[in-house]
Amino acid sequence: MFFEFFPPPQFLRMRAAGVHVTDSTIRGLVFKEHGRTNTVAAFAEIPLERGLIERGVVKDNKKFIQILTALREKLGVQYVHISLPEEQTYLYRTHVPEGKVSEMHTVIESTIQENVPLSVDEAIFDFAATEYAQNGQVQVSVVVAPRKIVDTYVSLFTAAGFIVISLNAESQAIAQALTDATDRSNMLIVSFGHTKTVFALTRAGVVQFSSSVTVDGGSLTSLIEKYFNLDRATAHTKKHQLISGQEPIPDELQLTVMASLSVIKDELDKLLNYWRSYGQTGQGGQGGQAQPVDAQLKGMVLVGDDALFPGISDALSAHAKIPAAVGNVWATAALGRKYVPAVSRADSLNFAATIGLAQESLLIHRHV
Repeated sequence: MFFEFFPPPQFLRMRAAGVHVTDSTIRGLVFKEHGRTNTVAAFAEIPLERGLIERGVVKDNKKFIQILTALREKLGVQYVHISLPEEQTYLYRTHVPEGKVSEMHTVIESTIQENVPLSVDEAIFDFAATEYAQNGQVQVSVVVAPRKIVDTYVSLFTAAGFIVISLNAESQAIAQALTDATDRSNMLIVSFGHTKTVFALTRAGVVQFSSSVTVDGGSLTSLIEKYFNLDRATAHTKKHQLISGQEPIPDELQLTVMASLSVIKDELDKLLNYWRSYGQTGQGGQGGQAQPVDAQLKGMVLVGDDALFPGISDALSAHAKIPAAVGNVWATAALGRKYVPAVSRADSLNFAATIGLAQESLLIHRHV
């Protein structure tokens, strides 16, 4: 999480939304605290016209500000935690001497140019410790974003009347909703979207490696659009009818969906090969002074409503040879036992990153 934009401390207890921006949709959600439990105070989803955002880059600032203003009015809050598009962020691991945060920050800053295609002046970064070695070295996971992208997002949200509290990488926001930092196990997260699928390998709730693949035209909604000759909104409704069993899934469509997973499987192979190498060296195959780490994956967690389509989780589990299950995006949100959010289960799976971002305020409130 990039803390540069934190407002003065007196504002930290204000209710804030999590807002996740993709090329096809913008989603927002706000929690309301009730002692030790939380409820969903407001949520909203606004589809975006094709071409308004391309690979995370906003192409029409005026129109985007109008949409953000409408979102702010729907959510009823001014403060916001926002996501940065996965395509515009970089993640790497390195080892630094254990010390004060400021000292570690300085050492990490010197490693940026050798790991990402940005100069120090062009970059904004943050880091989280993931492993502590006996030799006084700390393994850290570093997230870097182009300063230009960060400044653009902050200025657009500000123009729409928001006050930006923090920014986070899309994959880390998803991980925050699904994984608990006290759980030291390794997980593989697969997040299905309308135009891309995001992958994240996590350890103790911190993303160790992430990637994304473009699936525009190959997403489940797009396949349903083509098969039934529907517009996007109607195809989305049809998808939920098929997922819920309200309508039978045509055999031809089932075969088409299973065939479309080839791109996902190819990326899974790359990630799993990387992770096995990482487990042998602690540095993704680069050797050095790192100690071997436990590379055993506990399982694969799927989010995005596509994950509910019959056969997808079984197909990916069989291919990767690890257990796979649809995730619980409310797992770390501390909802009351009897409380059921107004967001349907299928729709909630598309809100994973949004929920993770909205939890930033809950975490802050516990420490101020």
